[in-house]
Amino acid sequence: MTKATAGRPTEYDQKFNSLVEGMFRGGVTDNEVIKALGVARSTFYLWKQEHEEFAAAVRAGKDAFDNGRMEESLKSKAAGFYVLEEVMTEEDAEGKLLKKVTRRKQMPPDTAALKYWLGNRQPGRWREQPEEVPAEREPLEIHVTVSKPVSDEVPEEYLIEDEGQETD
Repeated sequence: MTKATAGRPTEYDQKFNSLVEGMFRGGVTDNEVIKALGVARSTFYLWKQEHEEFAAAVRAGKDAFDNGRMEESLKSKAAGFYVLEEVMTEEDAEGKLLKKVTRRKQMPPDTAALKYWLGNRQPGRWREQPEEVPAEREPLEIHVTVSKPVSDEVPEEYLIEDEGQETD
């Protein structure tokens, strides 16, 4: 692929479809693809408009990355995970590190990731601003039956006397 120069857009080639889909599956950005193709930004977006198969390849690659690797990363961050960490543990008299140890380190769940995950997976239970109830729903009626008659009298132990006032 040759570097684009000013003027007429670079010729589109159907071989680009599989190339860009694979690149986007790997998590690259539009800018990285544009640079790899050696075309101007305007040419890249023109190809997306004029060649449906090219636009579909871009969408498929981005969707695969988002629904695969990024979703797994969010789940791991929300649930917590373990990493292997290399640590130097011993020094000689001159302070030179002598021993490297690999240990398993727990990364705790991330509250923000949990909030995001649950807010999107179970919006009725976890969204900060629950979805509004549509106006066409009927209001809920509640009927209460009291088995013991309610008295207007308040039991004496619940009465509070004001200081400075006399009571009968």
